[in-house]
Order: sequence, then structure tokens, then C-alpha cells
Amino acid sequence: MEMTVGLGNLERLENENSRQYVYRILKEEIMSWKFTPGEVLSDTQISARLGVSRTPVREALFSLKEDHLVTIYARNKTVVSLIDWNLITEGKFVRTSLETLIASSLCGRLSLDAVGELSENLALQRNLVEGNYGRKSFYELDNEFHHIIFRTANMEETYRMVRRMCYQVDRVRCYMIPRANLIENMLESHKQILNCIINGEQERLASILKAHINDVFSEEGKPATFAVNLLETHPDYFSNVPEELKSR
Repeated sequence: MEMTVGLGNLERLENENSRQYVYRILKEEIMSWKFTPGEVLSDTQISARLGVSRTPVREALFSLKEDHLVTIYARNKTVVSLIDWNLITEGKFVRTSLETLIASSLCGRLSLDAVGELSENLALQRNLVEGNYGRKSFYELDNEFHHIIFRTANMEETYRMVRRMCYQVDRVRCYMIPRANLIENMLESHKQILNCIINGEQERLASILKAHINDVFSEEGKPATFAVNLLETHPDYFSNVPEELKSR
């Protein structure tokens, strides 16, 4: 299937070079399912659509390959990568382990500035849940909420590493969150996470974070129904799926 054109906001950011611009746009379009797993990407079409030469397009595609978001075959054929279940498992493990440790380290000692920043983020999330227009999507605000936690703990590089390892997780979450009506549950989890950090409730925080990070993947230790349904309806979107999931 050839790629479609005219997707999303194509405005270039200030001080963004051509490779960075192409990389950002294509990554957003892959993550948001404007391109589906297995879809063919044409560097010629991308070049024309974004108004850049083919060199930065190829450089951006190589970076996306390093992120496991595209697969480049012989004769320069490039497709959107399938969602690798092994990388989902690894990403969830890394994020759950590190974010729990980092958030726990802030328990009972969160600064007033950090509380204010997180509370403002929650207010923007609530605004979207109530159906009001916002400058950012709920997905962006979700990532920003967790970024604030990492940044407050002086763990910026760790945050970037965790985000990169969770690209496959986020591809499924971006597909499932609006379809499974999880936004209100996510907002409630964020509120509980902040309250636990403020009140120093480490054990409760660990439990809430684990459930929150695995929101579209598990129900009482088993894959969530809607995640399994995606596997059943679109098995061609995935690779390395465990046999026990295929047979459910």
C-alpha cells in the first residue's frame, strides 16, 4: 500500500534542520497511525510533500530504522516496521522499573514548583476530558506529565532513553487509548500518582504506576481484551507474537 499525502501539521519548527524536520514529522505520523505497519514509504513522495531534498529524507529514514520504526530493504524499499512484541515486553519492563524507582525517590519531597507544574498539566488533561479544545493532545500531555517527574529528579537522559525504548509500546497505546475509552482512567491514575508522591506513599505509588504503564496490555496479569482484539483483527501488524497470544 503506497503512502498517502497531506497528513498533519507540516510546519517546520524554529532552528530545525531538514533531517530533524523530516524525522519528527514521519515519527509523529507513524506513532499516530497515519501510516500503518507494513505500509510502503516513498522517499520521492516524502521529499515532494515536505519540500526538502531526498538526502535529508534518507537520513531521517535511517534514524527511524535505528528506532525500529521503519525497515529498509534492498533496492531502497522502505516500509513502516511491524510492531515487535519482544520490544513491547522489554519497553514495558524498562519503563516500569525505572519510573517506579525515580518517582519513589521523589516521595514526600516534591518541590512546590514541581507540584504546581504537575497540577497545571492535570488541569489541561481534565480540560480535554471535559471536551474542551486544547493546544496539546491528551497523549502529549500524558508524556509531558511523566517527563516532569523525570526532569524533577534530574533524570532527563534517562527519560529520553526510556521514551525511545517504548516506541513500540506507544504505537499500540496511541491506537488503543481513544478506542478503549481509557482517557478518564488515565487522568485518574495521574492524579493518584501525584498524590502518592506528595504524601510519600511508595508502595501504593508502585502499584498504580505498574497498572498505569500497562494500561492497554494487562488485566489481572493477562493481556487486555482490546489489545488481544488488535492482534486478532490485524495479526499482520505484529511480529514475534507469543504463541499463547495467537491462540487466545
